[in-house]
Amino acid sequence: MSAQPAAAFWPHTTDPQVASARLRCMHIVAGLRASGLPVDVYRPGDAAPATLVLSKRYDQASLEHALSLRASHGTRLILDLCDNHFHNDRPTPLFVERARQLAQAVRCVDQVVAASPALADAVRQQVKDAPPIDVIGDLVEARLQAPRRWRERMAGRWELARYQRWLARSGCATGRRLVWFGNHGSPNVDGGMHDLESIRGALEAHHGRRPLALSVISNDAGHFAALTEGWRFPCRYLQWSSANFDEALSLNDIVLIPVRPNPFTVCKTANRVATAAVHGLAVAADPIPSYEEFRDCIVLDDWHDGLARLMDEPERRRSGVACMRAVLERHYTPQIICARWRALLQL
Repeated sequence: MSAQPAAAFWPHTTDPQVASARLRCMHIVAGLRASGLPVDVYRPGDAAPATLVLSKRYDQASLEHALSLRASHGTRLILDLCDNHFHNDRPTPLFVERARQLAQAVRCVDQVVAASPALADAVRQQVKDAPPIDVIGDLVEARLQAPRRWRERMAGRWELARYQRWLARSGCATGRRLVWFGNHGSPNVDGGMHDLESIRGALEAHHGRRPLALSVISNDAGHFAALTEGWRFPCRYLQWSSANFDEALSLNDIVLIPVRPNPFTVCKTANRVATAAVHGLAVAADPIPSYEEFRDCIVLDDWHDGLARLMDEPERRRSGVACMRAVLERHYTPQIICARWRALLQL
């Protein structure tokens, strides 16, 4: 009989285009295995591991399966969370049930891992009898792996070429190529691409003084078209794809991260700040708790004078990127994050 595996991660999806699956499962498993540790991605039917990490997976069927592993094999259960799924701005029956299942899962597991301190606090507020909660942030992701399918890679390259031509024709100077990237939003919570509406006036005022261009890299062209109709500066949509995201992002100067605060958005990690730094871009953002450690590196809550200085001063952008990278090196490298997981898993 083979020995019981030390640990396994069971993600809510294995789709590599989903950031949470990459940052909080695939990269962690790869990093632990590279250091010689017996860790894998779990599939029902595999040998029961000593520890099972339910990575954003808390539906009823999965929880029942995990509890059966604990009853039969003594498997220790850890629930890893990166979003506050307790919160719903539009609480439909589907999302109310999801929140109920999440609370049930928190009560049943042996330990919870939250991606940010604010999320850990939210879990404690929602589930008074929660088990111990640790905070482990997102690791820094260097570059995305290109799609396996040749046609998808070629389509991405053609789209990148068209995007490069658009940027060249926009007529904006270096420092004024602005970009927003991310999921367009969720049906049950406010946030996502629509947050750009909150800074439209500021961007139009900046453009009136000197041309700028805004790019949006996301997953809903229709949402983008409706949002930006009538905006008085050049806007361009680029469909998110691992075939061209890294190159497309790097063509810009400043990442914009407007955030309307609510119980969902304040629990977010700083992974978009990290992505900007990796690609050499400065950042202007609204403040949420996870951005505070980058306060000396980025423009926070100043879409007029602060963003103007960031656009106009190359040295300010360069020093900001260096500052962000220093913070990431101290706290969020793959080696540091994987070591924290190793300690938690007791490997």
